[in-house]
Formats: sequence, C-alpha cells, structure tokens
Amino acid sequence: ELQTYAVMIDFCSAHQKGKCGEARTTQEQALFTRALHSMGDWYSHQETTVIKLTKLPEGYPNGFDFPDGMVANTADYAGRGWCFEEASVAGLI
Repeated sequence: ELQTYAVMIDFCSAHQKGKCGEARTTQEQALFTRALHSMGDWYSHQETTVIKLTKLPEGYPNGFDFPDGMVANTADYAGRGWCFEEASVAGLI
C-alpha cells in the first residue's frame, strides 16, 4: 500500500527575517503569515510525530559569530514564546 509522508521543519519551512534582522519581502511575509495559520494543524494532528530540539549547542553562544549590534538569544526552550506554543499545541493529543 502506497503511503504519503511529509516533513515540516518550522524554522526552515517558513521565511525568516534576515541574519541582521532585515524585514521579509512582501511575498515572503505573505507566505510566512500563511504558514503561521497552518502550524497548529501540523503540531496537533493525531498522525504527526513532533520532534523538539530543546537544548542549545554546548557552549553557545561561544564560537558563534553575530552581526554588530546583535545579541545571542540564550533563553532556554521553555522560556521562548514560540517554543512554548508549539510544545503546548503538540501536547494536546
């Protein structure tokens, strides 16, 4: 029997801001907004397996380069709004 599978990696599957915080283009913003409206379906579907990366790389942010004026976000997984939301929605099933 033929089965269909899909993989969605939220950070990679939706347009992000530029590495220096540049805004998305109008088209990228429209696609990003559209993706946000369906994220809950991915995370809460009964046939979805959610894999969470909940730890920052060892030693982070040491060894990482950031543009001038940018500060590394060192909040833990539970302290990040989007991570909390996706974990909460995934936990509904």
